[in-house]
Amino acid sequence: MAIKRKLAKFSPFFQSAMVVLVASLFVMSIVYAATTIGSNITTGGNVTVTGGVTSTRATSSDYISITGTDTSGSNITNLNYGGGDLYVQDDAEIDDLLTVARTTTSRVTSTTMISVGSFFTPPAQGFDFTEDLAVSGNTLLNGVATSVTALWIGSAGTANNINLAGGDLYVQNDVEIDGTLYVPTIASATTTDSLKVGGYATVAGDMIVNGGTFDLTTGTATTTDGLFVRTGAVGTSTVSIGDLEYGKQPGCLEMVRESVNGQYTYYHCWITTAGTGLECTPGRCRDGVANLNP
Repeated sequence: MAIKRKLAKFSPFFQSAMVVLVASLFVMSIVYAATTIGSNITTGGNVTVTGGVTSTRATSSDYISITGTDTSGSNITNLNYGGGDLYVQDDAEIDDLLTVARTTTSRVTSTTMISVGSFFTPPAQGFDFTEDLAVSGNTLLNGVATSVTALWIGSAGTANNINLAGGDLYVQNDVEIDGTLYVPTIASATTTDSLKVGGYATVAGDMIVNGGTFDLTTGTATTTDGLFVRTGAVGTSTVSIGDLEYGKQPGCLEMVRESVNGQYTYYHCWITTAGTGLECTPGRCRDGVANLNP
């Protein structure tokens, strides 16, 4: 009976303890389900979150590593885990402006445009800020640069003769080629200044061919096609044959025709040594070199 009376005295204590225990479990279950923290969290260790994280601002003075399945970070080859590094194992999507000092990546994709350097006003030709690339500084390509549509060099100008399609090239100003220019077929060549081939032209409208041959082939007589030298209404057109600059070699005029037996007959003419007239003789200019010496 004495033991029963003693247990009866402890009954209110056990009842209170059970109430506290049940309430604690209820609070703990609520905390596990959702926790709202209205102040800062400072920790000297790591924070591990297995679920999603939503934040209006996240700042790290060291680094942020989004490794996905590669929790070891073995794919990280260019970062030192310090100084504000960010590593993303897989894709990263940025729907607004991305500003970086230097970029190294295997692939960059933008559905609008990519701008490198300070912003500048791009030319209107073919630039509409849709899938475009703007570089304010120099562009260096270590591989092959290919344009399947057109290449425009210059910030202005007007392409009057090309449609900027199918691999066209437009150059607003000068073009210098220190090697060889290969053109399979030239339908027409037009210049408002000088055309220099192997030499130097100083007067607008000149065409100089040094060290080579100028071959003009026509299908009809020169009444319709051929070589014309004229100045319009003033009859001062000149065809100069000879070299008065290098070695002062006298000129020689060579003409050829096919005879009835299928052979070719050549005649060449030159100014006489006395300079009093022309002298012509059968043969080619190269065969009569002795006649051309002063």
